[in-house]
Amino acid sequence: MSDVRHRYLAIVSDLEKMTEADGHEEWRKKANDIKKVFFCYCNLYFQESKELASVVQGRIESLQNPESCSPNSQSTRFDIYKLSCGTGFPTDWSISG
Repeated sequence: MSDVRHRYLAIVSDLEKMTEADGHEEWRKKANDIKKVFFCYCNLYFQESKELASVVQGRIESLQNPESCSPNSQSTRFDIYKLSCGTGFPTDWSISG
């Protein structure tokens, strides 16, 4: 077990010496700063997209299930189409409300 520990410590020591010798410490710090900013931006974007999805889903729900949808209501509009031809397109239409 002590042999494994000794090898581990030697590897860690060699890695520390190599990072000091290569002169890229400043670059590593900048890369870590960029990584932190990127993850922060990703978290903000994810939160904003969740909020937007919630707003859109709420609007779709309110459009599909209006509070008053009786034909006598002044706030509800109906599109009435007559599909008398075989194409499936309306030949005559009117808007009520």
